[in-house]
Amino acid sequence: MHSIALEWNALGIRTPGRSTAPEGRAWEVSSLKRMLIAPRIVGDRSHHGAVVGTGVIPALLDRETWDQLRALLNARRGSGGDSRVRKHVLTGLAVCGRCSAKLVARPDQHGIPRYCCMKPRGCGRLVIAAHNLEPLVAEAIAIRLDSPAFRSTVDERSRGSRPAVDLVQLRADEASLEEVARAYFVERAITKAEYVAVREDLERRIDVARRRLESTSASAGLGRIAGVNVRAEWSGRSVPWRHEVAQMVIDRVVVAPAPRRGTRFDPARVDIEWRV
Repeated sequence: MHSIALEWNALGIRTPGRSTAPEGRAWEVSSLKRMLIAPRIVGDRSHHGAVVGTGVIPALLDRETWDQLRALLNARRGSGGDSRVRKHVLTGLAVCGRCSAKLVARPDQHGIPRYCCMKPRGCGRLVIAAHNLEPLVAEAIAIRLDSPAFRSTVDERSRGSRPAVDLVQLRADEASLEEVARAYFVERAITKAEYVAVREDLERRIDVARRRLESTSASAGLGRIAGVNVRAEWSGRSVPWRHEVAQMVIDRVVVAPAPRRGTRFDPARVDIEWRV
């Protein structure tokens, strides 16, 4: 989402014009999300959040794709995940080999980017230059994406996904949740204990379906990057794109301490723990 917004803004693409901004505005993640989940994307007209006409305007997405997209965005919104824009490729992934604290991007006195273990969360005793660490990780990702093991994993995950089944179940459970809420709050047809018991069961099933759909989307993302020439694309892509690719395949990057100050960078200091 961040990469799309950055790319559109760089190309001069603006949001639809309004009375307050006739020429449109720069894209933000929030405005991009609102556009993608709006019913008009599938040809429906809405008024104050309610659909008042189906299939009355040209659709940009088919309904199955749109349902998957909405489920994915809702799953991410509800999962408590970190949605901050990353300004450094390995923020959140690189960790200290001494204390396992996450490394923080901090420039030195000359403005050279580094990843540092910072107190009070970490030991404060480890530093590595970004120009040593990031290219090493990028090359490792390129090698990983070219491996038969990676392609086999992506194929296996794709075969095991059932997005259509999960969508049907998700829609049914969400409708049931609305019905049971109406039965308790409006019709007073069930007790609070009955409502709570049914609600907890439905919310648990909804969460499972959303997580499966998110996993399906992640597998599709892995399939897309499997066909990308990372070596050729990496330097020209935005930092959020590079971070997203790294996050798809890497669990964490463990950086060990340097043997002693002033020594040359040793690639053996870096241990990549792969997610895929």
